[in-house]
Amino acid sequence: MKNTIKFRRYSEERDLERLYKVYSDYERQINLTATKPYNSIHQFAEEIKRNISYVYKELFIAYDEKNEYIGFVIAYDYSANDGTVKIVQYIDEDFRGTPFAGLIAIKFMSTLFKYYPIRKIYSEVYGYNTESLNCHNSMGFIREGLYVDDHYYNGKYWDTSVFSFKREDFIAKFKMMG
Repeated sequence: MKNTIKFRRYSEERDLERLYKVYSDYERQINLTATKPYNSIHQFAEEIKRNISYVYKELFIAYDEKNEYIGFVIAYDYSANDGTVKIVQYIDEDFRGTPFAGLIAIKFMSTLFKYYPIRKIYSEVYGYNTESLNCHNSMGFIREGLYVDDHYYNGKYWDTSVFSFKREDFIAKFKMMG
């Protein structure tokens, strides 16, 4: 595995069905968002269009050198005044536990720092998502905050960790910008 990551912007024609499978399946989407799964692909398509217009700064599909879908990444809640943005990523089940999760995050953050005047990137992780918590810690994200008993899942309340990565720390650690 060469671990070559490529991005392309979301295309409704190519990607709607795949993203709908994630967001309409409670067990798949529970690590991404606290919203309920969507009831129809039409409802989801309208929500994605709305989010692309008003909420998301970027929505990229990640794939490898064989053009196999790996997952997607989203930048949202961009604040030009504060120089901040939040990110979330989804890795397909077939690629979890591989180096792709970290590589995709690094490439995405590098792209955001390169093309936007961002000083800090935030990411929120639910406490039951131990794989993502471990990935954030190993990459060098700083845990800035904790929402205690914030999110209800599987019969109990879980904390939500708020992580960040500052531009200068990212450049020092990864020696790259896109």
